[in-house]
Amino acid sequence: MGRKLDEFNGRFGFNDACYDIKYRNGRILCAGTYKPSIKMYDVEHQNIVVERHCAEEIIKCEFVTDERNCALRRDRMVEFYTKAGLLEKIKFKNECYDIKAVEGLLYVAGDKIGQFDMVKGEFADSIDCKAYEVTVDGGVIGVRNHRGLTFYDSRTNERIKSIEQEVVAFDTCGNSVVYSDERDVFELDRRNWNSSKVSVDFSDATVKHIKCIDPNNRIYGGNSTILFSRTNQNEDVGFIINRICLGQCRLFVGGESEQISVYDLD
Repeated sequence: MGRKLDEFNGRFGFNDACYDIKYRNGRILCAGTYKPSIKMYDVEHQNIVVERHCAEEIIKCEFVTDERNCALRRDRMVEFYTKAGLLEKIKFKNECYDIKAVEGLLYVAGDKIGQFDMVKGEFADSIDCKAYEVTVDGGVIGVRNHRGLTFYDSRTNERIKSIEQEVVAFDTCGNSVVYSDERDVFELDRRNWNSSKVSVDFSDATVKHIKCIDPNNRIYGGNSTILFSRTNQNEDVGFIINRICLGQCRLFVGGESEQISVYDLD
C-alpha cells in the first residue's frame, strides 16, 4: 500500500493546478487550470475521455451519472454537461463553496444548503445553515462550517447532531464519522451520536484531508504529505495538496502541480 504508480506519471493533470477530483465506475472527473477546464479520464486505459473549457475558474466538479457531470464555477455558476456538451447553467445569488450530486439532487453549500432537483429542474427546500463543505451518506447530510460540523436527516432536513469545534476535514465510512481539527483526528459513531473519541494524535503534523477506505484503514493528507494509516507510511508528494480521491484501489492526489499523482492501495 502507498506505492506511487510511476506508469501514471504525466497521464492525468493540468497545465498549472488541479482543484478537485471525483471517481465513478473506472473514470475520474477533474477540475483544474490553466485554462479553467474539467477533464474526464479513463483510469485503466490512462486516456482522456472528454475535456471542457470554461470561462471562469472551476472550484468543484461532480458526477451526476456516468455520462453527465457538473461543475461549480468561482462566480457562483453551476454548469451541467452531457456527453454532447453544455446542457444547462444555474446562477446562485450568494457565494457557493461545494456541491454534491446524490440520487437526482444537487446539494449546494453556501450561505444555506441549497437543494436542486435535477430531474424536475427546480429547487427543493433549503437548510438554513452556512456551509463550506457538504456530504451526503446513508441518509445523513454532513455539513462543515466555521462553527464545526452539523448533521441533518436527509429525509426531513432536521438536525441530528452538532459538533462545535474547529474542523478542517471529515469523511464517513459505515457507521463512523472521522474528522480533524488539524492536530487531532476524532471518531464519532453514528449509532450513538453522543459518543466521540480521539482516534489519532497528530501533534507533530497537520491533517487537512481525510479519506476512509474502511473503518480501520484511513488516509490522511497534510499540506504536501500523505499518511497511510494501515502501514504508517508517510509520503511527500512534492506539491501543495488540494484534493485526494479514492477509486479502483488507487489514491489520486491533485494540487499545485501539473500532474495528478496516483498511488496503489492494494
